[in-house]
Amino acid sequence: MQAALVIHLAEVAQDPALQPGKRGARKILVTGIYPEREQPAVKCVWSPPAPAEKCEVQVTPDIELAVFTEQNAQDRHHHKIASEFYTVLKGEMVIEVEAHSYTLSAGDTIVINPGTVHQIKPQGCEFLCQVITANCSGIADKYIE
Repeated sequence: MQAALVIHLAEVAQDPALQPGKRGARKILVTGIYPEREQPAVKCVWSPPAPAEKCEVQVTPDIELAVFTEQNAQDRHHHKIASEFYTVLKGEMVIEVEAHSYTLSAGDTIVINPGTVHQIKPQGCEFLCQVITANCSGIADKYIE
């Protein structure tokens, strides 16, 4: 594991996976690597992969960090163990938490505690958001409602 990993917003914004018509999401810190599309980071400054390359990710024992846009569909779900910290980096995003909708603008953060049902709601607004998942067990702790 690197001693540090710098993630510049300008680099994230240029990521091909986040461009219109693409999947709209990118993991940067992971608890486990998907070898067919990821490889351990060797540089201390993150940059998006070229089209035919694997994404460099930093492997951490219990924290994940992902960035996503309005193009990324999200299931209504909860986590039994993990807490999630969503921060809007650009634009405006609506998140539904336990049947209450919250509109977040650039710079706003919402903390989702374990056991809380939530979902990003499509509203036709463009946004870029990062989510940090703490006490993460990866997909094993994601429960679709």
